[in-house]
Amino acid sequence: MLEAVTRLGQPGDWLVIRGYHATDNLVSTLTHAPFSHAAVLDPEQRQVIEAEGSGLHTTSTADFVKKAQRLMLVRAQWATTPERQQAAVVKARSLVGRPYDFAGLVGANAKDRYYCSELAVAVFGAHVSRSRDHIPLVIPPDQLHYWGTVVWDSGAILVR
Repeated sequence: MLEAVTRLGQPGDWLVIRGYHATDNLVSTLTHAPFSHAAVLDPEQRQVIEAEGSGLHTTSTADFVKKAQRLMLVRAQWATTPERQQAAVVKARSLVGRPYDFAGLVGANAKDRYYCSELAVAVFGAHVSRSRDHIPLVIPPDQLHYWGTVVWDSGAILVR
């Protein structure tokens, strides 16, 4: 998975995973979905920017991929130029330290807090129109591919 992300990933791409952790099981159960988490890729720094219970932070791409049973690399529909892609990474980094949006687990939105998939969409905020693009306030991680292109999918969940 790491080789594919390193080879194909571009700034601002979304890494959508089904993780091994108990909270991944909770998210998958609450959302009735096979994927449980999303992050924004910064390939130049070999990091992702993610929103978890501890808040928004960076994680090495290698460590993030280790948390995944399954991984989809998704390029947002708004990532149409290198400038937009780089701006998405800059925006994601500017949000590091913000609190996690626990309400996102049930589809609600809390101001100035971010659920993982809220972060993924928010970094393209200047180019997103919720009404034109028909985007709900909170998108479950497994639905991010509707607002992008799946560049790579690891396939079925691996047994550990």
